[in-house]
Amino acid sequence: IRVTHKLKNRQPLQKLTVGVLSKEYGAQILKHKEVICEELNVKEVAITFDPSELAKIMVKPNFKVLGKSLGDKIKELQSLLNDLSQENAVKALRKETIQIKDFTLTPESVLVELRPSGNNLVATDADLVAALDPVITEELRLEGIARELVSLIQKSRKSSDFNVEDKMYLKLSASPELTKAIYTNRNYIEEETLSIIVETLPSASCYDTEFDCEGEKIAASMSLAV
Repeated sequence: IRVTHKLKNRQPLQKLTVGVLSKEYGAQILKHKEVICEELNVKEVAITFDPSELAKIMVKPNFKVLGKSLGDKIKELQSLLNDLSQENAVKALRKETIQIKDFTLTPESVLVELRPSGNNLVATDADLVAALDPVITEELRLEGIARELVSLIQKSRKSSDFNVEDKMYLKLSASPELTKAIYTNRNYIEEETLSIIVETLPSASCYDTEFDCEGEKIAASMSLAV
């Protein structure tokens, strides 16, 4: 979903909702929701047992299976499927046989698709629907910038002579917008980069660099924290 809609992996999103048919599958998702949140960079994971809440269930005749046997009646079936009840649509999604007037439709005789509905960004796979809330609040936007900064600072640490376990003082010179992101997420940045963010380095700089973040330049100076 992120690739399709050009959402950066480091940009946190508020919620992922997964539509499933099996309670067992739903329980497994909730059991591992902390891992899912971390891996997919979302704040919440929720499930629904009605995928139609997230995507419209489209049921179409499988012409390869029904074409020869139904002949001209295929058009009548198409019309009936266009007005298919939600109950029968869910049955078709569950790969159950459905009855529509004189037509008995087995799982092999229909094609089932899940199409996005509503404002969520949706991806589907067989009988599973994943929907991301695309709304990026100011808090989430600033956190996304902070996550990008952490990645850039970590790369700078590798380019310097700091050991992996070394704690460092870190001075960052940035635009007001980036400075806001830095100080809003100061604890997170310091923890992830083993640093103490300061306005003035208490000792001579060991490493100076400059990098791009969100199309803007940031100057960074680092010194070993004793």
